[in-house]
Amino acid sequence: MEAQNGSAPAAEKTFSPWLLVAYFVGILVFAKLGGMLFAMLEGSASLQGFAKLNAIIQESLDVVQHRDDSIVTVFSLLLTVLLVFPVGWVYTYTKKKAGFDPGLVQTLVVMAMVVCGMMMLIQDQFSRALALVGVVSAVRFRTNLRDPKDAVYLLIAIGIGMGAGLQVYRVALWMTIIMCITFLVLSRYKVGELPAGEGGFIDDKKDKKDKKKKKDKNGKGDEPPAGRLERIADSLKDKDRGVKRPNTVVLLEAVDSEAAIQFLSQTLGALEIPWHLVTVTPGDGFTTLEYLVRLDDGEVAVGFESQIEKALGNSVRAIDVKPVDAAA
Repeated sequence: MEAQNGSAPAAEKTFSPWLLVAYFVGILVFAKLGGMLFAMLEGSASLQGFAKLNAIIQESLDVVQHRDDSIVTVFSLLLTVLLVFPVGWVYTYTKKKAGFDPGLVQTLVVMAMVVCGMMMLIQDQFSRALALVGVVSAVRFRTNLRDPKDAVYLLIAIGIGMGAGLQVYRVALWMTIIMCITFLVLSRYKVGELPAGEGGFIDDKKDKKDKKKKKDKNGKGDEPPAGRLERIADSLKDKDRGVKRPNTVVLLEAVDSEAAIQFLSQTLGALEIPWHLVTVTPGDGFTTLEYLVRLDDGEVAVGFESQIEKALGNSVRAIDVKPVDAAA
């Protein structure tokens, strides 16, 4: 008979922000008391042999003597946070369709603050700059950025931190304003985006590998259409990046497949509806196009079908719109 463990599970430790506040308050109190103590012992025979150590301790514990530098440091760091927050908001807004990296949003804020502090440490001293290069080179940062624009956002955060750290606040401010407006304009007018590119869903290579393995295992690639579409729809969903699962299937019998693909991509892009081209099947006199799209809860499939039919015109001969779960 198996004996049961009667010990209660260990309680999960929770972190309270007030502990951090109390910790820093304790450091300030210790610095104040330590400064008073060394002031009382100043000139004592026991400290005469440690003049340099005594000077270093008094200077480090006296937080009142350098209050001006402390205020400038705190102001620069807080201003950095205020200036980099809009960059994070613009990043999440402009990439809400394609999906964004939540970790990168926090990295933008922290990176700007770190750079601000480093620039205040270096100032105009060449030796400190060389030391910083050596320290940073010893730390390896490895990350894969899916979109080159993510690297640009990081550079903007670094620029804001450098401007605030060097106390060139006007440069940091105007950099934030101009770059936010620029990214919003590029996103609004879709500058540089290909009209025939798939939008809104991230292509999952794992789905292709699973499909290939299943085909090799069974000796054929046949699969029930409903199960196939549901599996592909599940693979396109990415909760971490805000990409929702497609819920609608659009079947087109295109007389001119190239024109139909171009017109449909332009129409879906104008409606800001994410889409994914699943299959292109040539037929006798027509080509069957199979799309997965994401319609919001308030959108009606009938109205959407009429919009698609009006946009495609004579390039298609039949259109069928149905939910993914109801596809057969």
